[in-house]
Amino acid sequence: MKNPNRIFKNKRGVEQEVYFVIIESVLVLVVIIAMLQWVSSIAKDEDFEKLILSRDIALTMNTLQNIPGDIYYNYSATNIELQKFNYKFKDNLISILDPGKPLKISYPFSRNLLISSNIPITIEKKDSIEFEINNNILTIK
Repeated sequence: MKNPNRIFKNKRGVEQEVYFVIIESVLVLVVIIAMLQWVSSIAKDEDFEKLILSRDIALTMNTLQNIPGDIYYNYSATNIELQKFNYKFKDNLISILDPGKPLKISYPFSRNLLISSNIPITIEKKDSIEFEINNNILTIK
């Protein structure tokens, strides 16, 4: 009884079918290796950390500017090394810069016009960022 599922029906077709299976196996292997390389590169990338930091610092800025009275806050992260990056506060944006890469991640924060500040400012490779509001003057160190 003949197998109706065979692609190639003659004896020469058997050899071609073997080549087809080998080529298909090689292609599957190439795709698997490419996907593993992609996952590995994503795991080493710091863009996700920069995005989280920019959003968190912007939220902190929004909160601190809307608290009545004077406040001092020392921002530090436990899961992310802050000293790996530079931080730039300018034009209602917090930008996280990696000294080795040209790409920067930015996120907006609101600006309370009743509070004056030392913005624009760049903070380079510190393990914490200090925010202080004293007599309606915001200082970032």
